[in-house]
Amino acid sequence: MNKAPDKLQPTQSPPDGHDEIVHAGATKRQRRDSVATTAEQPPARPDAARLKLLADLRRLSFAALRAQPPDYAQARFWLLHASRRGDAWASLTLGLLHGEGLGGTADPKRAARLFRRAGRSGDPEGMFRCGVAFQFGEGVPEDGKEAARWYARAARAGHSCAAFNLATMLAVGTGIAQNPARAIRFYEQAAAGGETRALVNLANIYVRADAVAQNLPEAARLYGLAVEQGDAGAAFHLAQLQFHGYGVARDLVLAKALLLFADRQGFQGAGSMLETVDGEMNAAERRAAVKEATRRWGRPQQ
Repeated sequence: MNKAPDKLQPTQSPPDGHDEIVHAGATKRQRRDSVATTAEQPPARPDAARLKLLADLRRLSFAALRAQPPDYAQARFWLLHASRRGDAWASLTLGLLHGEGLGGTADPKRAARLFRRAGRSGDPEGMFRCGVAFQFGEGVPEDGKEAARWYARAARAGHSCAAFNLATMLAVGTGIAQNPARAIRFYEQAAAGGETRALVNLANIYVRADAVAQNLPEAARLYGLAVEQGDAGAAFHLAQLQFHGYGVARDLVLAKALLLFADRQGFQGAGSMLETVDGEMNAAERRAAVKEATRRWGRPQQ
């Protein structure tokens, strides 16, 4: 096992989405957020009657949303009534419609107000979307500290993506003071909640020794967990460690198998590193690497 340099830097940045803030998910619909509707609350109703009314409003909203094609304008109508009566789900869903311009004109400011209402009602997704709104200035002034506050609230409520975003802000120092040690805690929470990117970013911290002691065996373990979840960037970084023997026993066969997988996924730099690894392997090792890659991920491109 070789000793790594004092601060080993990954030679290739992680793939898109790694070391970056999640901009509210995979679709534009997940990119709107925060503040509280100005609509006045109606007089309080008896609990049983209020619950029945909210159930009816939800039923009508669901029917409009699930129609073929969806009747977003009608959904807005029913969701507005439910939102005014304190239904967090209705506020969140209505915010999505306003943010995307479904059923009417797009209105990021109103979407932000609705997301904040949902967040203040205790909805973790609403809290997360408030964080995104303040971080990216969508419907509200850009404010890193306010974004971090909402992400922290959502993370405490168990929202893994919020924990990831807050961790990345802390790790990089985006909008708030850099604090890698605190970032680790939130990356660990995000990873426990299924965020593969958190495993990769956490491993990167241990490789780069960002405010923590360099721990290459732990980095290799975390990259390995991410590889099991199909992350090509993690495969590339783990292949680097295996090739050089940093934190793990040098294993050219495993290094090439990982690179074959990363290259098949289109990870930039995997192809050129494959040539480097191949140059130090004999024919039997190359065959073994292809066999290992096939066993794990199916037949790779060669």
